[in-house]
Amino acid sequence: MVHVVAYQPVRGIPLEEYLDFKIGSKFPDEEITAMAENGTMPPGLVLQMKDGWPCVVVGKYGSHQKVERLVVKNVG
Repeated sequence: MVHVVAYQPVRGIPLEEYLDFKIGSKFPDEEITAMAENGTMPPGLVLQMKDGWPCVVVGKYGSHQKVERLVVKNVG
């Protein structure tokens, strides 16, 4: 199972788009893979598999998306 753990909103994507993926929601791995292949997840959605690294959805709606390891940068 994949858990929705946070949002990293992307400019131009309405916040309402993220509400279909409420924090704490769980999705089967296969469903997340299919949604990424079909480009149906909001970019910036942060996901985590059990015992895995947090990952973020990158790419545009309607195009093949990827789920990449989340990198936290120190900007201070």
